Amino acid sequence: MRSTIVKTIQTALSMLTVACVVVGCQTSPGPEVVRIPFDQDELVDSWIGFNNRDATCYKLILKEGGYGVLYSRFQEGTSATNTIAHWAVKGNLLRCEFLQDGSPASAALLKCDVKKALLVATLTGAGGWKDNIQFRRSQFIEASLSEVKALVPNENTPIVPHKR
Repeated sequence: MRSTIVKTIQTALSMLTVACVVVGCQTSPGPEVVRIPFDQDELVDSWIGFNNRDATCYKLILKEGGYGVLYSRFQEGTSATNTIAHWAVKGNLLRCEFLQDGSPASAALLKCDVKKALLVATLTGAGGWKDNIQFRRSQFIEASLSEVKALVPNENTPIVPHKR
């Protein structure tokens, strides 16, 4: 019983850590919605994403001309590559359609609400499965991780309570 409680707490803390890295600590009500219309070429970039249920990591690469790729690295150590046949933006909705290989495990459609610096996505698989993912630009994640690494305390670092 106690080990189950400890494991549940550890899982919750892990998810909270990932959520903080992905979403960032905010004092505002939520991510700012992007102005419509906007140039879809603003989304051409590399994006890092995390789902809300496990340690799966995604890399979304949107290329000019409506092409790209979605890489997935799953918690158990396996990987998947899904080629984007076409992506486009209508309003503030990004829609990515994937090439199909006939496998029910492959990705079929990625729909993202485009926020100012965040893509709030639903990935649907060919077999009907769904996954919720939040994507941030790769540069944002890399810069945030560098800043967090710089915050690792040593014996001379004073401990200060968190302020909002």
